[in-house]
Amino acid sequence: MYLLHVYTYSQETGRLLAKVQAQESVIEGLREERQLWGRELAHQGATLAQDRGRMEAQLEGLSLEVKTTREQLQREREALRIKEKQVHISQIFKDLLSVCMYKSRRYSSCCIIVVLNALL
Repeated sequence: MYLLHVYTYSQETGRLLAKVQAQESVIEGLREERQLWGRELAHQGATLAQDRGRMEAQLEGLSLEVKTTREQLQREREALRIKEKQVHISQIFKDLLSVCMYKSRRYSSCCIIVVLNALL
């Protein structure tokens, strides 16, 4: 009977040792996986930081480009406004001159002076 208990305990001990070894193997695998994930996360964090820096620089460059384009557009609008005014004044001058020349052919130099005074 004593031998039967020893044999049973021996079998139970073998099963428990196998179970413990299996659990230790699983634990070791989980530790290795955790370390791998830690390295991957660190790499992803570094990559994300680089991407963020690159995007911030790109955003700054595009913002500067938008500002420059707006300033150039404003200058071009002002130049166009001035040219439109010049064309308008030129047309008024031509219209006044032709009216003046039509009404009085004899006093054409006086008409030019009148037209110039009208423009000023």
